[in-house]
Amino acid sequence: MDLRIEKSKLVGSYIVPPSKSYAHRYLIAGLLSGKDFVLHNLDTDSSDIKATLSGLLSLGYDYLKKDNSCYFTKIKDVEEAIINADESGSTLRFFIPLVMALGIKTTIKGTEKLFSRGLDVYLDIFKTFNYHYELTNNSITLFDQLKSGHYVIDATKSSQYITGLLFSLPILNQESIIEMVGKISSEQYLDLSLDVLNKCQIKYQRKDNLLIIKGKQNYQLKEAYIEGDYSNAAFLDVYNYLGGNIELEGLREDSLQGDKRYKTYFKQISQGFCTIDLSNNLDLGPILFTFSCLFKGARFINIRPLRFKESNRVEDLINELQKLAVKIKVFDNEVIIEKTKKRVENPLIVSSHNDHRIAMSLTVILSIYGGIIKNSECVKKSFPTFYQDVEKLGMKVNKLC
Repeated sequence: MDLRIEKSKLVGSYIVPPSKSYAHRYLIAGLLSGKDFVLHNLDTDSSDIKATLSGLLSLGYDYLKKDNSCYFTKIKDVEEAIINADESGSTLRFFIPLVMALGIKTTIKGTEKLFSRGLDVYLDIFKTFNYHYELTNNSITLFDQLKSGHYVIDATKSSQYITGLLFSLPILNQESIIEMVGKISSEQYLDLSLDVLNKCQIKYQRKDNLLIIKGKQNYQLKEAYIEGDYSNAAFLDVYNYLGGNIELEGLREDSLQGDKRYKTYFKQISQGFCTIDLSNNLDLGPILFTFSCLFKGARFINIRPLRFKESNRVEDLINELQKLAVKIKVFDNEVIIEKTKKRVENPLIVSSHNDHRIAMSLTVILSIYGGIIKNSECVKKSFPTFYQDVEKLGMKVNKLC
C-alpha cells in the first residue's frame, strides 16, 4: 500500500506499544513451563509475535484474548510439529534449540528472505554435536534431542543464538555451558533474556564469557506484564524534535531495554556532529541515520550487521536519504552523514524496501517535506497500527492504493 504524507506536526498523548523483545521471551518461557500462564499487555497483531504464537499453537498450547490480556492453556502433548516463522528471525532462532530440547521432531518454515539471513552459528553447533537436520531455502527440519554440553558460540553474529540455547538448556538433565566468543552483538537483548530467566526462577552463573546453566530446572511463570517498547517509542519521540509535542506513556524509566539510549543519541545529534557506536543498538540505526540528516550529521560505527536485517538497512535507507541531497559516506563498518543544505524534489517519493524500520524512519522525512512512501504495509511486522496512530496525533495520511 502506498501512502501520501503531507507536511504535519504531531501533538497529543500516546501509550507506547508493548515490547516485542520481551513478548517473545515471555512466550517461550511460558511454553517451556508446560503450564498455564497469563501475559498482560501482549500485542498479538504484529507479524513477528504472530509467528511466535504460531509456535505455541503448533506445540500444544491455545490461548484466549480478553481485553489486553492473553490466557494460555496447555491442551495437548505433540510428537511432531510444523511452525511458520514467516519473516521473524527471533522466532526461527529461538525455536530451533527449543523444539530440540523438548524432543519434538519439527519443521520450521519461513520466507526465503528469512532463511537467506543465515543460521551459521547453529549449523556449526549441529556439526560439532552431530545433530541430524534437513535445510532448504525456506525451511529446516530438526530430528534430534538437544544434549547437555559445552556450546561454543560466535557471539559477534547475533545474541539470538545465545538466547535460543540459554532458554532451552535449563530443562535438560545435566549442567551446560555456553561459551561466547568475541564481542556480543546487541548485548542489550541478552540482558533482557537473563531478566526473564531471573523472573522465571531459572538458575545460571555468568563468569566473563561463560554462561553456566544448571539442568533439571522448571520455569515458574504464572503471569507477567509486557512493558512498553523503547525501540518503537523512538519513532514517535522523534517528532518532539521537529516542532511536535507528544507525551509518551507506558515506558519504564528503569527498563533494561538498551534502545532507551535513543534519548541520549537524539540529544547528542541535535547538539552537534558526534560519533555513535551502534553495536548494541542496531535497531535504532534507521531512525538515527534519518535523524542525523535533519540536524548536524553524525558518524556511525559498527554498522555492518545492519546489512543483514529485513533489508540491507545501510544501502537501502541511504539510497532513500540521498534524495534529500545529503552527503553520505558509506564504508564497510561505518557511515558518515554530513550536515548539508537539503534540496528536495517535488514530489518526494521514497520506498520502504519492505522494511518496517525504514518505513517508519522515512515517514519522519515526509512529515517535513511531504511526499509518497511505497509499500508502507511492512510496518505490520512490529508496529501494525503505526499509521493509524500517527494520524490520530495529527499526521495527514492519504491512501493511494
